[in-house]
Amino acid sequence: MSDETTIPKWVWIGVPIALVLLIIGFIVTPRDRSNRPILLLPDIKAVEEYRVAILRWKEQARGLDAQISTILSGRFGDDLFTRSRESQRMIDAGVRLLQNIEQQPAPTAAIPARAMAARMASAYLEVARATLVWTTAPTEHNLAHAQKQLDSARQLLSELEASEWTLE
Repeated sequence: MSDETTIPKWVWIGVPIALVLLIIGFIVTPRDRSNRPILLLPDIKAVEEYRVAILRWKEQARGLDAQISTILSGRFGDDLFTRSRESQRMIDAGVRLLQNIEQQPAPTAAIPARAMAARMASAYLEVARATLVWTTAPTEHNLAHAQKQLDSARQLLSELEASEWTLE
């Protein structure tokens, strides 16, 4: 009589596969700020995707802010063609930002954040328009108006950045 123990083939194959899947799952599982795993139920996943979209919009707004600041700084001097071309790009970027925000479906929990992002994008679009006016009619009044609009838009961007939606 033999005291040999036979381990079935499925154990030899299944245990390593299960270990590999557990390791992969541990590595790719999203985590919160406390490093706890996040269970991605459909509603939680939708909120997380929207939060990532808000982060992307925040970066787009920062880029638009840099474009506007460059134009308002007078870097392009008296070159009307270059100023007009850059102003058109700036307007296009503002419209794209606002369209992205309006077209992204928002989960119910994100409706206040969506409103905040839309206000911020609208403010930047208004700054872009005011900058375009200054580009075509470079008066002190138009420059002061554009700068005032830019300060307002930056305030709205700061509020968005201070919200829970932009914390990583």
